[in-house]
Amino acid sequence: MNNPHDNGFDKIWPRVSVEIESERRKTVRRRSALRLGALAATSIAFMAVAGKWLLEPKGRSASDSWQLADVSLSADNRSEYPLVRNQRVFAVRGHGDRQRIVCIEKLTGTVLWESGLQFQECRLAADERRVYVLARPDGTTWQCAALESASGKTLWSRADELFTVQPPLTLAVVPGGVCWVRKGELVLRDCETGAPKWRASFAANETLSTPVEHGGAVFTASRNKLYAVSTATGDHLWSRALTDNAVVYAPLPPFLKASDGRLLIAFRAGTTRGVLQCVDSNTHDVLWTRETPVPVNLDADAEHVYLRSQALGAYDARTGALLWTANVGGCGPLAFDDGRVYLADPKSHYSLLALDARAGKPVWRRSAVASCGGIVVSGKIGFVSGNDGRLRAVVLDAGQYL
Repeated sequence: MNNPHDNGFDKIWPRVSVEIESERRKTVRRRSALRLGALAATSIAFMAVAGKWLLEPKGRSASDSWQLADVSLSADNRSEYPLVRNQRVFAVRGHGDRQRIVCIEKLTGTVLWESGLQFQECRLAADERRVYVLARPDGTTWQCAALESASGKTLWSRADELFTVQPPLTLAVVPGGVCWVRKGELVLRDCETGAPKWRASFAANETLSTPVEHGGAVFTASRNKLYAVSTATGDHLWSRALTDNAVVYAPLPPFLKASDGRLLIAFRAGTTRGVLQCVDSNTHDVLWTRETPVPVNLDADAEHVYLRSQALGAYDARTGALLWTANVGGCGPLAFDDGRVYLADPKSHYSLLALDARAGKPVWRRSAVASCGGIVVSGKIGFVSGNDGRLRAVVLDAGQYL
């Protein structure tokens, strides 16, 4: 056998070995580049997912439409909160003396504007064009302001006298104005300018309910009387005694609602019971009176009166007969939609709950955050302000049907 080295292999081997080593190095570089590229792509994907996780609000459920952090609870639990008007949601953001009014796009949760003014102890009301705020900017003097709902621009701001005994409860929008109660009087300001329109006085130091407007009159109730004044002028129209001389718990104002020609008043009669009365707004007659548990909130629709206490009771609006009770807790306002009653129920592990309005049976539930307020329903979305400082938009169809 011939020796390959005898055929000149020794002469060409140095050049061949160099080319082989060059190709080996190119292959190593290509493989390294591919590995580095794959590693970089994986890192980018991981960073994107991690970044999204870091930026998203924690604890968000797949059935939440959106969440917004640093939102304050309502200063009272008697009125709806947040306020939903058309495609906008209005709430209070911040804490202490640095609260601002915030406007949020209803479907996306995008913040459209925050107010330039800062407040504390905010009470809110709204109509189609304006958001009204009753609050204390400096911690002492109460101030009423109107903001343009589209932009947040301050339209007017008016200082009011000190509320030395009883702070105002809630604001109420009436035709042509915005009103609230002080100790013993009812005040109305013009919605366009903020100028005082009228002031209706009652018994000195009378503890009055949140005002409601119905049929051209503004109503408020004390511990033993119902008052009606003209929406246009503030003139006294009529008053009538209430509660059949029951001993009511005077320091706390009663609850007052208007629905379908009826005025509904719920009183605390001491520490263990309550009184619920229905008055015809046209004839001023007391239609019925019922003894109840101690009320913590009152709501109504055209057919039913709902009283929140240690449980929820539904009464026939025509007769006052008790129709059903449900063992649900909470004290915030209720919401009504499509034959259902929606509420936040802290007794059921912080659930949102829907009851059949006619029978009181649970028909839907979903886990939620603890909330001292209620739920506002608009377009199959529920808006809930939680004790954790987050405002949630909840898809009502996402949950457990019972």
